[in-house]
Amino acid sequence: MNDFSWSNHDAIVVAPVAAIAVYINLDGDVIIRQQVGLGDEDSFIIIPPSNLKALIVALRKLALK
Repeated sequence: MNDFSWSNHDAIVVAPVAAIAVYINLDGDVIIRQQVGLGDEDSFIIIPPSNLKALIVALRKLALK
């Protein structure tokens, strides 16, 4: 493909996605962490265990739409 160019958006079928990790911290909170570019700090969402069920219910509703 000599005429390929990344600026040809019609050729891109999978866009880049930043890595996402989910884990439990030492306080028992669920952490959703998204990797960002070099030199920048990752983004975090901290969910206390008491709010986890409500988050899962909301995510399931979105996933089933």
